[in-house]
Amino acid sequence: MLLGFNHQFVPKILDGTKIHSFRKGNRWKAGNSIQMCTGMRSKAYKQFNENIPELQICKSVQECVVQIYTSESDVMYRIGVTIDNRLLLPDNVFLFAWNDGFESLSDCCDWFVEHGTEIYPGIFESKGQIIHWTDYKY
Repeated sequence: MLLGFNHQFVPKILDGTKIHSFRKGNRWKAGNSIQMCTGMRSKAYKQFNENIPELQICKSVQECVVQIYTSESDVMYRIGVTIDNRLLLPDNVFLFAWNDGFESLSDCCDWFVEHGTEIYPGIFESKGQIIHWTDYKY
């Protein structure tokens, strides 16, 4: 299955810093093949994991819900991450953001606000899966 990424994440995947990826929905299953690429559905398509066997199989998936609570000034965020129906403690939320390739928790929150659904004024939610290509699980 195709798994598209922004160019900024490719070096982090290749050096082992980014060890999973969040995707909305629930179409991924353990054992699926992974074709990691940039430029998905465009002439710029490029698969970058074709000669790296350890990046080619989905080892596991975990259900994930990310909620971002924005302040009135939109300067500060609060984040809640639930994985397999367990709320992560704050230290593990930082780890989740880092393992997903973000430089900071603020960058992670910005992304989930931009790509999430506003379920209530100032509260953004994304429901989906964490796709693991390593043995790590939360």
